[in-house]
Amino acid sequence: MIDLMSNEIWSDADITVRTEAMVRSVVSDQEQAILMRKVVAASIGQWVLTDAEKALQARFSAACDEAHAVGVQARIDNELLRKTIEYEAALQRGESVPDIEQNVLNLYAQRVNMLTETQ
Repeated sequence: MIDLMSNEIWSDADITVRTEAMVRSVVSDQEQAILMRKVVAASIGQWVLTDAEKALQARFSAACDEAHAVGVQARIDNELLRKTIEYEAALQRGESVPDIEQNVLNLYAQRVNMLTETQ
């Protein structure tokens, strides 16, 4: 989602919009609203979900899980990019920036760990 080779920092709202769009590509707003009413009714014993509704609930849940993971990764990548740009700018000014450098290395390690865990 975040292009680490660019200089474009995303806002948290940008990331949220993108992850919400991922969910909407699987389940529309209307389908979600109807499904949520049925799930709530089923949880209090006033509705029994059909197999099709259970399948839709599973697809929605999987889409939410994937969007959440993508959002977490995007936020890590965004922070990595922001810190890297900050680090590069400090180097161009001739400044010594060990704190920023260590922060960039820590973020990169966090990113690698997350990617390794998801595979």
